Amino acid sequence: YLVGYAPPTVLINEFLVDNESVNQDEAGAYDDWLELYNADAVTVTLEGMYLTDDLSEPTKWQFPAGTTIPPSGYLLVWCDRDTGQGPLHADFKLNRDGEEIGLFADDAHGLVPLDRLVFGPQLEDISYGRLPDGADTWDFIDPPTPGVSNGDVKRGLKARLRPGKPR
Repeated sequence: YLVGYAPPTVLINEFLVDNESVNQDEAGAYDDWLELYNADAVTVTLEGMYLTDDLSEPTKWQFPAGTTIPPSGYLLVWCDRDTGQGPLHADFKLNRDGEEIGLFADDAHGLVPLDRLVFGPQLEDISYGRLPDGADTWDFIDPPTPGVSNGDVKRGLKARLRPGKPR
C-alpha cells in the first residue's frame, strides 16, 4: 500500500436470503438482496468493485460503470442470478442454509477485500444486518430495512408463529 492510502469504507450492511413477501424487484419478483452502506463522508464510485458468494472467486460479479453510493447512503443489489432484469442484479443467488459474501475492490494495489462474512442458516422474510449501520455487530432484523438505516430496529429476533411453518 501507499502511505496514507485507505480503501473506501463501503460495507455489506444487510441481506435477505429467503424473500417471500418483503420487497419486489423491478420485475415484481421477491428475490434475494443485499444492501451496501457507504460509511464515508464522500460519494464512492463502485466501478472496479466486485461482489461474490464465493470468497475463492472474488471477481464473480462486477458493478456496472457509473454505480455510486452517496455519503452515509445505501445501495440495494438483487442476488437473483438474473442480470437481464437490470444493472444491479448479480449473477448469483444466496443460499438460505448459509454461505459467504464478499465485497472486493480492484485498484492500483491489486484486489483488496473491503468486506466479507460467512453466515449460517437464515429465516424466511427476516434479514441479517449490522446494528447499527456499519458496526461489527450482526443480528436478525424483523422487519427488514432495505435501503434505509438499520438503526431504528430492535435488536434480536422475536418469534413469529405461523401455522404449518415450524421454526
